[in-house]
Amino acid sequence: MEKKEKAKIQEERIAEKLGINEVVGSGATPFFKGDNIGDYIFIEAKIKMKESKSIKVKKEWLEKAKDQAESMRRNNYAVAISFGDSKDYFIVEDEFMIGLYNSLEVVNNILEDVGDLKENILDDEEEKIIKKFLRKYL
Repeated sequence: MEKKEKAKIQEERIAEKLGINEVVGSGATPFFKGDNIGDYIFIEAKIKMKESKSIKVKKEWLEKAKDQAESMRRNNYAVAISFGDSKDYFIVEDEFMIGLYNSLEVVNNILEDVGDLKENILDDEEEKIIKKFLRKYL
């Protein structure tokens, strides 16, 4: 399999998993950069041709992704790496990671509170509606 084919599979996988778009031509146009883009994130994808246990990460990848994200008017960016298998790992800047963690903490607190509310005021149908609403955004 050629590198372009393998990279395309990775980009499709990321798009499907995150519910975001692939960038046509993988950023080869003057207007659209990167490999994947969503409403809130820009992703540059890197993949090893042969399955490997290591990958050399270059700071320039992160700097380029940040610059391109800004040019695409996205505040958040990540570099997705694959060791040549079907698993992706994401490298993000510390402030973005803190935001992700804090958001997860808020969601978990809401879900716990919904569970506590059930005992007090919610019937089963109300609980199902609230959980369905929350899961829509998780």
